[in-house]
Amino acid sequence: MRKLTKGSPLNHDKEIFHQLENVRDLRIEGSKKRLIKIDERHEEILKVLYPVFSVDVTRFINFLLTRFFQDHPELIEEIRESFKKL
Repeated sequence: MRKLTKGSPLNHDKEIFHQLENVRDLRIEGSKKRLIKIDERHEEILKVLYPVFSVDVTRFINFLLTRFFQDHPELIEEIRESFKKL
């Protein structure tokens, strides 16, 4: 059995599965639907998310957006300020 150390492949796998569990648990509020284009380089991954990991693509994209906006709150503020100027 491999020892769990920071940066080890086993620890990395554990973190990935933890993040996928977070995606599965994400609660999506609202029912608004939006048609978006997906870049070809991402499509191959997205189409196997559900069959391989039982992760819904809509949940996955919402999770990524949530994380991105949490990591970059200045972007939200800039959008709000720019909108006020319209």
